[in-house]
Amino acid sequence: MGFDSMKRGLLAPLFALALAVSIPASAMAAQQTDASDEPAAAATATQNKLQTGTQDDNGASSESAATATEPAASSSGESSSARSDEIVSAASKKDASTGDQKASSLQAEAPKKDATASADEVATSTKSDGWHAENGTLTYWKNGEQVKGAWVVTKSAPHSGISGTKRYWIDANGALAKGRIVDPSSKRDSKAGYYAYATARGYAATGKTKYKGLVLTPDSRGHLTTARGFKTTAAYDGVKRTYYYVSIPGCSGASAAKTGYFKVNGSAYFGYASKGYVCTTRFAVKGGVILAAKSGKLAGKKGFVTSSAYNGGKKHRYYFSSISGHSGYLKAKTGFFTIKGKHYYAQSNGALLCDGYYRIKGKWYRASTSGKLSGPLPGVGSMVKKAQAQKSSTNYLVMVSTSKFHMGVFKRSGGSWKLRHYWICSVGKTATPTPHGTFRTYTRGYSFGNGFTCYWYTAFYGGYMMHSQTYYQNTFKIKGGSLGKRASHGCVRIDISHAKWVYYHIPLGTTVVTY
Repeated sequence: MGFDSMKRGLLAPLFALALAVSIPASAMAAQQTDASDEPAAAATATQNKLQTGTQDDNGASSESAATATEPAASSSGESSSARSDEIVSAASKKDASTGDQKASSLQAEAPKKDATASADEVATSTKSDGWHAENGTLTYWKNGEQVKGAWVVTKSAPHSGISGTKRYWIDANGALAKGRIVDPSSKRDSKAGYYAYATARGYAATGKTKYKGLVLTPDSRGHLTTARGFKTTAAYDGVKRTYYYVSIPGCSGASAAKTGYFKVNGSAYFGYASKGYVCTTRFAVKGGVILAAKSGKLAGKKGFVTSSAYNGGKKHRYYFSSISGHSGYLKAKTGFFTIKGKHYYAQSNGALLCDGYYRIKGKWYRASTSGKLSGPLPGVGSMVKKAQAQKSSTNYLVMVSTSKFHMGVFKRSGGSWKLRHYWICSVGKTATPTPHGTFRTYTRGYSFGNGFTCYWYTAFYGGYMMHSQTYYQNTFKIKGGSLGKRASHGCVRIDISHAKWVYYHIPLGTTVVTY
């Protein structure tokens, strides 16, 4: 072997050794470079802060408990069984049906790192617990794993403006549900266990919530009802209310309360837009008032109706007419109105003023038993005021205005005198005036007269009486002329029907005041 051969024999092993050492060194250097870049990549994966809206994509209002006038059935917060930062197992049937079982935490174990794990795998495994924005989608991570198909109960909010512990649904794809119905009959929500409404900010609504012209009524855990038809419950308002439930559009399994005017089996109803429950009393509309029975049924017959179905069961007379813009639905008229030339007045509750004397907008009117008005009447206000200062040993009081030519009959009502009759009358001539003063009735009879006859007399002072007009003797042919003037010898003349009423209804000893 020559020198060159010996040299080549010695150098070959050394070169091989050097090559063996240099290759892994360069590979290791490359691996260290990738690892040093990984923390920088992880640092860019931060939680995305999205602006909080007050209305979801479907027109739903900002989710909260019911207003002070309509208290929610339960708190919008989670139940005591829900703990902060809890992953709720949707597979629990008891939690889905009753809400009594405590949600169990998924204590996910961090995946073991393989020595050959790629850079992407290493980056994924190092995500912190909580919310993360990924390609415009909010996800939730726990113990190094992305949550999928589970409820998350946490105080950590995905958006600003959310406080307290809330319940969030993470669908099968790992995305936070927002502004939609959580439907367990669908593939993405199959593990939800129950129907719920995920608000525009992501948390499950509790308490009454507007949704597509309906009102959702989830309980304190966010469970939507599956009831259909009428349901009376005190669960949402603290007092019993009646709701009419229909399927939610696009989700036949869950129900919401119907609002506005609607009909069931030909009967009309009305559901409050913000409250959801059916009207079972009344509410004002332009030119009238909507009246509902205890069952919720609205009035269904036009024209004059006498009924005890409304206003607490008290019998009243009403006039029903159509509601502008709502064909097939009726309102009771209120205020002054005219039907076939006759005038009427209905109170704010729709009830007509009937059978009595009433002060309406500063003037006095007489209302017949059917509600027809006559008037305004002169002198009533001053007579009513003057009557309140009088006393009588009976439950009746008679007032006679000799200047207005009217006689008023009052009946005791509580601590005041209520006008029951206001009749036109004639009083004494100037030469034979009716005496003024306070007197008492003391005797009465059927008739008297010589050359004439007066019927149904009631004496109140000496020979002064209240009686009918004068008739030809022993007939019912009027002799004394019309009422409303000075015509007598001092007695008070009234219509024969009124004189007869006084004879039978006004007890002896009743106070009579003439002025």
